[in-house]
Amino acid sequence: MEDFILGLVIGCATTAFIIGTLNIPEVEPIDVYRGKTTLEITYRDSVAIDSTVVYKVR
Repeated sequence: MEDFILGLVIGCATTAFIIGTLNIPEVEPIDVYRGKTTLEITYRDSVAIDSTVVYKVR
């Protein structure tokens, strides 16, 4: 049982470290007006079911 808990703690710490080191840009509302983003819409049977704001790659 102690090995399981130790593995769980190490796994959580590793996951937190990896997520913390990723360079994910934070989208702000003003970025939409500055033309830095685009809107991707997913349609199913001609009905919009999902939309995602995506940073433009420059």
